[in-house]
Amino acid sequence: QPGGGENQRRGAGGRGATGLRLHRPLPPRSAAILAQLDDPAVATDISREREMEADRIGLTLMARAGYNPRAMASLFQKMSLEARNKQIEFLSTHPSDEHRQAAIIAAINADPEFRTIALLPSSSQHDNTSQMEFLFGVQAFQRSNYDEAFRQFQTASGRGYAPGMAALGYLYEKGLGVQQDYTQAAAWYRKASDLGDAIAQVNLGLLFAHGQGVQRDDNEAMTLYGMAAKQGNLTAQYSIGYMYRVGRGVKQSNETAFMWYKKAADQGYSDAIHDVAVAYHKGVGVDIDYAQAFIWYKKAAEFGFPDAQQQVGLMYGNGLGVQRDYSEAFRWFKKAAEQGHMYAILDIGIMYAMGDGVDKNCETARSWLNKAAASGLEDAKANIASGVAGKCRW
Repeated sequence: QPGGGENQRRGAGGRGATGLRLHRPLPPRSAAILAQLDDPAVATDISREREMEADRIGLTLMARAGYNPRAMASLFQKMSLEARNKQIEFLSTHPSDEHRQAAIIAAINADPEFRTIALLPSSSQHDNTSQMEFLFGVQAFQRSNYDEAFRQFQTASGRGYAPGMAALGYLYEKGLGVQQDYTQAAAWYRKASDLGDAIAQVNLGLLFAHGQGVQRDDNEAMTLYGMAAKQGNLTAQYSIGYMYRVGRGVKQSNETAFMWYKKAADQGYSDAIHDVAVAYHKGVGVDIDYAQAFIWYKKAAEFGFPDAQQQVGLMYGNGLGVQRDYSEAFRWFKKAAEQGHMYAILDIGIMYAMGDGVDKNCETARSWLNKAAASGLEDAKANIASGVAGKCRW
């Protein structure tokens, strides 16, 4: 499986195996803000804020799925032009179409990944109706209204709209709004794939790689990945790298795997960024380069990978590929520990015992070490037994 165990690094908010998905965890809502809803003036403002947040989520879904996010801005431009009676935004719970359009364009311009995707050509040209049906389906999807999403995607598919077909395939694959059916998923992905849809191509490739709904066929998976990769699909590029790494459908080659991982990483694909860091760190398909490893681990850490956050802490703590900085090491261990990374929890305990990057505190050190030991880490038990090499008496 492309990513396989690697994808488990993300923990909550990580990627699934296929197209229509969130990559980043959404920001939590504030209970204090929600408590103000009794005030109508505040309520309209908060409702507008929620609607704008819904737009941002929908935008994220579209971009992460590989579809041009500028289409959502076009939708609100059309709605604005067609509206006969303009609302007064201040008195409405909904932001105006012009405001939504401007906010979406601003979001695209602020995010390099959105900007990159927005420059990609559409898989095909369709009438405005099918595009709007698809976009309404995306918004229903991000609200977890999968029945409505299925209906909108099905209608768009009936008009021959390939992204709608790909989205239907995803709903069948995951059993959202419809009973899970890998055979139906493969059938819809195939229809969209034949129309040149890159998302459908890579998702169908994944089904062939796993033998879900189709007979397992690594060669067909590679063919489909290749078609999607030529269109700039980052999941496809990453998947090709994986196939070369494990030698499925192609002759095993760490060097070629690294080339594909690097290609996807250079375009901001988070899993590939982590694997490029590991390659530089371990010398897999490329010469060991700790400075480069640090750069790529740091990028992966900023995406939220706990393994990468812990590794950045280790590199700061050991001065490996970067100037030694215990304070920075502690800060990155803390980030990883907050996601439940047991070795980061162990590292924090050791730093409290040693007084590195933080004031020495044996009681706090023991608390952190106990957490790590409770998970079964033998290293934590050994450090407790040694009083972290004599620095603390428990």
